[in-house]
Amino acid sequence: MGFFDALKKAGSKTKEVLGAAASAAAREIKYRQAVRKAKIELLMRFKMDDLKKICKIEGIPTYYYETDPLDPFSERKVEIRKKSDLVDKMLVVSLDDIVDYAKRYKIKFKDVIEELEEIERQLYEESEEEEHVSEELYKEREEKLESVTGDVGGPFEEILELIKEFEPEVVKSEEDFEKQLFNYLKGYFKNNPFFRDYRIERQVRVGGNRIDIVINDNYGIELKIADKRKKLQELVGQAMEYSEQLDELVAVILDVGFKVDVRKYRDMLEKLGVKVVILRGMIKRKGKSREIRIKY
Repeated sequence: MGFFDALKKAGSKTKEVLGAAASAAAREIKYRQAVRKAKIELLMRFKMDDLKKICKIEGIPTYYYETDPLDPFSERKVEIRKKSDLVDKMLVVSLDDIVDYAKRYKIKFKDVIEELEEIERQLYEESEEEEHVSEELYKEREEKLESVTGDVGGPFEEILELIKEFEPEVVKSEEDFEKQLFNYLKGYFKNNPFFRDYRIERQVRVGGNRIDIVINDNYGIELKIADKRKKLQELVGQAMEYSEQLDELVAVILDVGFKVDVRKYRDMLEKLGVKVVILRGMIKRKGKSREIRIKY
């Protein structure tokens, strides 16, 4: 078999493996949609007054701003009166918390949760059936590729896409932010034949600092909650140092609405060749502690 014939066969197997991975991604999307639907169905069962009480507890505004038709340079606050509009704003609340509120306000919820669990069970069974097939395809693909091109590493772009799909619901600190992303990636790598041999570590020493996450000794991830300008200045300095020793670097910034000029630092990082992922959230305080709800 010639070089191009072997490469063509390897490419064919790659498409099959990618097809299996696409199915896994489709299942994940299907489950997230089911969770969103469950949240909406439960929240719509509450009385409007009770939803507003929950919003007050969760720090969710029950109003929006619109331009004053009599003065286009000013805005006025408008109270949300339609339940479906308020429910849309409340989707940042986790499903577990919504269930807790349903118990407190004596709202029927078991039928919705049972339906969601059934969907999850069906998706899991599909996943189990495809896992064996995709693993076999993966091994065959690797053998074909190695016979043509030698050892093949995983593409950084795929890892970047995984990071962009990362959706934490509540973040309590930068350490918690880091742990959530680490566990998300580690779990994905473990359950996906593409990434099963990937090594992922936390708090790895690079130069004079410790970077939050390193994958395969080549790809680095540094996370920051943008509640102080000093943190973003520090991030730029770290990026300059890490970029000298790592092949690729991703900066994940959680923008919590503080006036720290996130765009300016994003541009500075991108000029250094760093990939930047920005999540947005709002801070909710509970006494002396705080948590950050992520917006999607």
